[in-house]
Amino acid sequence: MFKKTVYFLAAACLMVCGCTKSRTEIADVLVLSRAEVAFSQAGGNAIIGVGCPSTWTAECNEDWVSVTPSANAVAISVPTNASSQKRIAKVQISAGNAAAAKVLTIVQSANMGVTIINAPELITLDSEVDSVYFSVDATAAWTVSSEAEWLSVSKDEKTGVVEVKCVPNEGEEDRVASVTVNKAGGESTSVTVSQICRANNPYFNYIGSYDLYAENWYLEGSAIGAPGIGTGCTIEAKEYGKSFIIKDLFYDGTVNEATYDKVEGTLSIMTGRSCLEMDHADGSFTIFYLAQTNFAANTLETNNVVCKLGTGYDEATDPDHTKPLKVLNVIRGIEDDCSFGLVGYFSANQAYGYFRDRYYAAGEMYFIARSE
Repeated sequence: MFKKTVYFLAAACLMVCGCTKSRTEIADVLVLSRAEVAFSQAGGNAIIGVGCPSTWTAECNEDWVSVTPSANAVAISVPTNASSQKRIAKVQISAGNAAAAKVLTIVQSANMGVTIINAPELITLDSEVDSVYFSVDATAAWTVSSEAEWLSVSKDEKTGVVEVKCVPNEGEEDRVASVTVNKAGGESTSVTVSQICRANNPYFNYIGSYDLYAENWYLEGSAIGAPGIGTGCTIEAKEYGKSFIIKDLFYDGTVNEATYDKVEGTLSIMTGRSCLEMDHADGSFTIFYLAQTNFAANTLETNNVVCKLGTGYDEATDPDHTKPLKVLNVIRGIEDDCSFGLVGYFSANQAYGYFRDRYYAAGEMYFIARSE
């Protein structure tokens, strides 16, 4: 009784609306159980119900989609998507009435595989304890492993972030290993990790005893017009990879700090800071500072002095350059017309000034490593 009532009302509605559809148009109405089918990267099969009282067809122009019609359904089959791009296809389902045609959309996920993100082709670590991070994107469960005992790996299950960490390389040679990410099913990808040895680490190469050679020297405020070595110092490690201690530069007992720039591979001697305090018998005291002095203008500057590792030769004893010497070239920080040395604060007259009995370096200058 209920169905008859519904059909009666529908018929009455058609009469009121003045609908003039033909029998063919009514017979060619198409109804799909779904308008879209989504497949994973692995592919699969799906059955879509088709309702139509007349003959209908199903076609797809994409060769990766297989379409098989039956009496009241269409079977869709999709193989594995080996590409890294999501793909979309349209299945056209038609009957005698073109206006009644339906489109079934097929979507398949891309093959993301195992992708390492935020990592270069070669990761370089320094000689000490060091670590680096990268992310992993995978379509299934995955593991990460290292082929070397000196290189450990761990992953964060929630974020997919991998930490790669090394132990110190105290040997005489750099070393290389691979870190591999394995996805369930056998697919894998890897990244190469290298670690320099301590002997090749620029930070440690700065450490040692040096003599400072300068193109010219000042004494008592006047240029003596002679190149040569006028002072020495020792460079010691302070905080690994960040700073050094420089002792006895221009005066025994001075202690200065230098910073290390790992990216540029440079050492910067900090000036303008107290490096020695000396008390005198009369109760006065003197505080020593590294600085630049312009004797002609009677001014002081406190620019840091930047050095970079290099190689030099003793032209007098080794004209054929067979015995390279380690040198620290002063590449910036000493302004024209300025000299490099110690200045003092003298409490007796409450003033700053230079020392008349100390030498000041000027012109081109570099530190020469002393022979062991």
